[in-house]
Amino acid sequence: TLFLDEPTVRRVTVIGGGFLGTEMALALAKRAQGVGGTVVQAFAEKYPLEHYLPRYLCQHLSEKMRAQGVEYCNERLITSIVDDELSEGLKLNLIGEARSEERTDYVVLASTHVDPQTQCAAGTLGLEVDPRTGGVVVGATLEAAAGVYAAGGAACYYDAALGRRRRLDRFDHSINSGFLAGLNMALASARGRCPGCER
Repeated sequence: TLFLDEPTVRRVTVIGGGFLGTEMALALAKRAQGVGGTVVQAFAEKYPLEHYLPRYLCQHLSEKMRAQGVEYCNERLITSIVDDELSEGLKLNLIGEARSEERTDYVVLASTHVDPQTQCAAGTLGLEVDPRTGGVVVGATLEAAAGVYAAGGAACYYDAALGRRRRLDRFDHSINSGFLAGLNMALASARGRCPGCER
């Protein structure tokens, strides 16, 4: 509803050059086209998705997104977001080749890389945490221990295609694995195999 429901929001800055930030910037840019809004995607790398794709694909993606109206504030790290009382907006303080400032009306923090806080899972619950990925070790049903399930960016599962355990912090993976974990919990409960889930 940005741009449509908020007439004072004309410039939105999406912070993050990963999948989530790129998806968000493109969706907002499409929405902004009809109402004269501006969408800026800010990230430390030269191109969006540079940590995930080959550079030539990132360059191509960047060109396509610019054609859709996304502007870039790249190769600069945002060090702070300050309420700018003079302009009734926000001021972003940046570090790149030189220090600079950008003004915006609204900020969307779309950080793709998130490290799960697994101390409680490991300490209190005694669940196994993969030392390489930092995720809670789960089986094929996303069960970490009897009746305890983990999903999304917190779950570390075996990927047969890679031949190793992995952890994904992607939006669609979080939705789908959360759904699958819930389904598996319900099935385990219906079969009477879920401790504490008896009817």
